Amino acid sequence: MRHLRHRRRSASALAVALLLGLAFTVFRPPSTPGPLERDFEAYYAAGATALSGGDPYGRDVWDAERRVPGVDTRHAELLPFVGPAAFLPFWSLLARLPYSVALVVWSALLLAAILTIVGVALRLARVPRDPWRYGLAIATAIASAPAIGALALGQAALVAAGGVAAHESTGQPSGCA
Repeated sequence: MRHLRHRRRSASALAVALLLGLAFTVFRPPSTPGPLERDFEAYYAAGATALSGGDPYGRDVWDAERRVPGVDTRHAELLPFVGPAAFLPFWSLLARLPYSVALVVWSALLLAAILTIVGVALRLARVPRDPWRYGLAIATAIASAPAIGALALGQAALVAAGGVAAHESTGQPSGCA
């Protein structure tokens, strides 16, 4: 029985590794020209624009975007900031860092959000604490199309969902359904 369980776990781990490999190579979202995490580029540029006293919701944001590594400055490609003004202080804080450092910080927050969402879901589902089950659940979540897209684009919705999951795990009502 123990040998069979080990074989199942090994087969599951191999399948997940294969799926992850395929997800990040063959079935990737179509790449767009420009820097990694294109949505984060807009957040970062909005923060930098707000820091300089410009209008992050207008054309001023392009001045900051063209300083982001990887942006094609030959084209006035405006990726507008459409986030709420309440988040501008956070984006401004990240914009104080060099873009490459801010990108690492933001990527770490995205990964933490995925881990939080999966961890809370497993706990709420009362899945026994087993490293194999948790590991497979995390790997499967990361390999899902929504997670790949959110990571590839650097979408803030993933961090928001992680925050909601963390709050919901406290058992306190949040008004989120």
